[in-house]
Amino acid sequence: MDQEHPGYRVCVVEPQMVFRNAWRTIVAGLHLDLVAVARSIDELPRAPYDVVVIDADGHAEPCAALIRRIRARLGDVPVCAVAQRPTLDLLSCRTDETVVCVLKTASNHIMRRAIREAARRRAALPMPAGAA
Repeated sequence: MDQEHPGYRVCVVEPQMVFRNAWRTIVAGLHLDLVAVARSIDELPRAPYDVVVIDADGHAEPCAALIRRIRARLGDVPVCAVAQRPTLDLLSCRTDETVVCVLKTASNHIMRRAIREAARRRAALPMPAGAA
């Protein structure tokens, strides 16, 4: 990858196997490298990632608690939180400038854009259409 467009190392936390497999297709985009897919935060390999994608709907904990657990395990890593609806829990995470929220109804293109924006730690920029 060139310096202007680095390949971002992406890790996905997804509790459901069918969706873990789908993430391989979604993330297979320009300048994104899916380096790990885990069923839970506890199963995340301790490695440097540019962004962690988490399914906020697939866990019993609030999104903010999930992000704290990710960072306790991996350090200060940007997060792209994905959810079906823009709940108050999800939207409250946007106050952290290294968190990007995107809805599951977004196209693969928008999803990849949101992941790249999180990796760039530019969550304060206007969100792409379909993102919360």
